[in-house]
Amino acid sequence: MTRGSILLRVDGSADDGMGKVARCLALANALQRRRYQMTFMSRIDNHAWPDRIRRHRHTVLRASHPAGTSSDRADLMKEVESRQPQVVITDSIEFDEEYLAMLSYRVPLVITIDAIAGIRFPSDIVLSPTLVCDSRDFHVYPGTQILAGERYAMVRSEFRRARNVRATEPGGAVRVLLSLGGGEVGHDTARLAAAMLEEKSIDKIDAVIGASTEGRDELKMLAERFPGRLSIIADCRDLAARITKSHLLVCAGGNTPIEAACVGIPTVVVVRRPDQTAHAEKLEEVGVAQSVGEFDSSAPERVARAVVEILGDNFERKAMSRSGRMLIDGRGGDRLVTATEILLRRARVAKSMPAAA
Repeated sequence: MTRGSILLRVDGSADDGMGKVARCLALANALQRRRYQMTFMSRIDNHAWPDRIRRHRHTVLRASHPAGTSSDRADLMKEVESRQPQVVITDSIEFDEEYLAMLSYRVPLVITIDAIAGIRFPSDIVLSPTLVCDSRDFHVYPGTQILAGERYAMVRSEFRRARNVRATEPGGAVRVLLSLGGGEVGHDTARLAAAMLEEKSIDKIDAVIGASTEGRDELKMLAERFPGRLSIIADCRDLAARITKSHLLVCAGGNTPIEAACVGIPTVVVVRRPDQTAHAEKLEEVGVAQSVGEFDSSAPERVARAVVEILGDNFERKAMSRSGRMLIDGRGGDRLVTATEILLRRARVAKSMPAAA
């Protein structure tokens, strides 16, 4: 028996990666444990992720238009009228104030996940998914609840379980996990792997790429050039388990370093999009990762140098691991679910239309 329907509107693409989809999946799984029926309305440019979502027994609807467009508004409103969800969750900076106000008028509870605080929010709950923004950065309507900071970091359940497995650093050969996200990352992954393979102190590299064939030939050539040192993993579904066997992680500045901090693995962050810069700097400031800046022509050398330095400093690795585990406890989804249920109990029978600024 379900307690109601919840609709999530989130997209994933080769350019933006799958970080938004991953954190929405973490939230969906937390809500599902409270017996809510979850439906993803998504435009995902990766055939593996919809299957991954369905594996958790969530429904996936293919969105015909990018989030925030006028056509998308019409489609979303049709689904709202048809399904009558208790909650609608949006995760896209393309939703403007007017759109969210219209949605809030029709749904008992609207949750907006937003990392840049660029508008005034009429939603019932605003969640900051990164460590960059705090409650003072958001402009909201009266009554809106702001959930921000490390207590509300979205971490998937498999990473929470991996936290207990990786209580101490693994032994054996020095292994680096290279995972730049779920988009088109093959060529950039090959460039970073080539630079790190030149370093003798790195015994093995696990290179995680998306489901596309982009960059695979380059990686296969590297694997032949450095036999036994490079593994290529396509469509990785056990990233959390691989983290527990690795000494260090190299990743982009999205949601992955948050989940890695929860597990307790030292991390080197490469900025692949402008909106990741502030987050990467914040992760370095709190001591859970080292940022090497933007991905440019010199990034492979900077990454290899940072990896070698961290692997050679036992104290630094332990400090980063300890800081990450202390900062991110992995229960952000449960806290958001509790806030959702409290506000649902107070939900008004009829909402008055808020006036957009």
